[in-house]
Amino acid sequence: MNHEFDNIIKLRDAIDRVAKELHLKRESWGLVPSENGNPDHVVVTFSVDPDIILSELDKERMVFDETFSNIIDNFDSKKEDPAVTKLKDTLKDMVEEDWDLE
Repeated sequence: MNHEFDNIIKLRDAIDRVAKELHLKRESWGLVPSENGNPDHVVVTFSVDPDIILSELDKERMVFDETFSNIIDNFDSKKEDPAVTKLKDTLKDMVEEDWDLE
C-alpha cells in the first residue's frame, strides 16, 4: 500500500543524501502548500561544516597555531605537559630510593 507521505519521505531522504555529499547538515525543513496559484514549496535550512570552506593551507595553519599556543601556554608553568610530569615523578622516585650499595 502506497501511503500518501511516502513521496515526502523519499524527498527528505534525497535531500539528506545530497546534503551529506556537500558537507551540509539539514537543520530543519518544511512543506509550504500551494496558495494563490503558487506551487508547493519545500523550505530547507542547512548548516555548513566550517572545515569545508577552509583551504588545506588554512587547516595546516590552524594545527600549527594550536600547537604553538600549547607550547606558549606552558611557558608560565600553569599547565604542565603530562609527559614532563611523568618524567619528574620518575626522577623523584629514583632520588628517594635507597642507593646504598652494601
